[in-house]
Amino acid sequence: MLGTAEILTRESLVLVLAYAPTGLGHLRVTYALNNGLPQGVLPVLLGSEDNSLTYLHRLASTNAWGRKIQETLQSPPAESIFMTLYRYFLKSRTEELYKKLLTILDQRLTEPKSIVVVSTHFGLGHQLVELKKRLSKERGVKMIVVVVVTDDTVQQIWYVNGADLTFVASQTTKEGMIEFAQKHHLAKIPIVVSPYPVSPQLTKPISAEVFETRKKQVTEVQQTKIHMAIPISGAAVWLDFYTRLITGLYAYSDRFIFHIVSKEAPYTHGFLKMMLKYPFVRLYTSIHDREVIHLYEDIYRTNTISLEVTKPSEQAFKALINPNQLGGSLLLLSSPVGRQEYDNLAFLRRHALLPSNEEKQLLWRLSMSAARLKDESNGIQLIQSAKSWRSVELPPNPLEAASFIWWLLTEGIFSSMMDYRLEADAATRHGRELGYDGVQKIWDRVAQLIEEGF
Repeated sequence: MLGTAEILTRESLVLVLAYAPTGLGHLRVTYALNNGLPQGVLPVLLGSEDNSLTYLHRLASTNAWGRKIQETLQSPPAESIFMTLYRYFLKSRTEELYKKLLTILDQRLTEPKSIVVVSTHFGLGHQLVELKKRLSKERGVKMIVVVVVTDDTVQQIWYVNGADLTFVASQTTKEGMIEFAQKHHLAKIPIVVSPYPVSPQLTKPISAEVFETRKKQVTEVQQTKIHMAIPISGAAVWLDFYTRLITGLYAYSDRFIFHIVSKEAPYTHGFLKMMLKYPFVRLYTSIHDREVIHLYEDIYRTNTISLEVTKPSEQAFKALINPNQLGGSLLLLSSPVGRQEYDNLAFLRRHALLPSNEEKQLLWRLSMSAARLKDESNGIQLIQSAKSWRSVELPPNPLEAASFIWWLLTEGIFSSMMDYRLEADAATRHGRELGYDGVQKIWDRVAQLIEEGF
């Protein structure tokens, strides 16, 4: 068999990466896939122009009633009714997308025989499969549609009937999708379990000296500055939480330096203006989504980041990265918004990358009482268990969260978490879901699909 690079660079094939502007998550995964392509493979980036998706995403994320409506529509029986209507809506709005595909083909000196479109958004996935027959009939071009699910969640909308390949992060999600398809008598589609595609830029190893600095940052007896990253989501969720958390943590120690990366938008203007007042906050901003993603990775390249406060969205899968790799900061997860974020937390718990619910409640309770773990009967066990954790959940109250973070640092939980190292056997179910090489595995499998004659 030819190598992945040789297959993906064929003149008869054009590779397209498709995403939609619903927050930064789908675009982050798209860029991770792009950055992990073999040298010489030059894809075309295809973005949706439907700004209504962005508005609806933000409304559902930031508004209490919007969140309630979103969670209702994500749960039976409303999910089935809404998804039927939503699929019909998507498939009836494909003309603009079809014109873009034709433009991509017409820009080639020789029209390709095949076009492979890798979509990181379900909406585009449904629209693309609707266009496969039309593209074949009118232009004689075979289109292969690959869907990469950007959360570890079993939601009906991610089952793109007609997709040639769908990647999911766990066997649990694969089984849930198959069960849904059987229940609704849908055609079977190929679903592949592969480690979540984290950015290859963040998986690069760091030197022993840099790792030692990262460890010192989360050790109480050290006076090393503590660098904390705070990426603001595309929907700009929890801005008041972050504001109070930052000031609360700095009240505990002036060791903290906060690196905030955010999109410049009307709904972030007030927050960013306020952050400019604090000398212990560094801002990295842009009006462009793509630049925000680059800025985030630049923070890790130019600073030794030991902690990151983030949503349990696709960002939670940085837990697959080891602490001695560039992006291997300890993850402090804010309260989940939407079913997919609860599902992502469940993935982390299944692999002990996050404390169990019982351990979480115990940690919160002990921190509120300012308990010393060395004096607690189960304290030593918690410190030992922390060696498998890559993340912890924060209390919803920002001042309690600040107290919790400081307590974890002073009680040695963070130091213990820095000892984590992934040991996964790819032959096991556990091993197939873990690993920081998910991007490479996806491209190898896509190349195999092409080689098999699709």
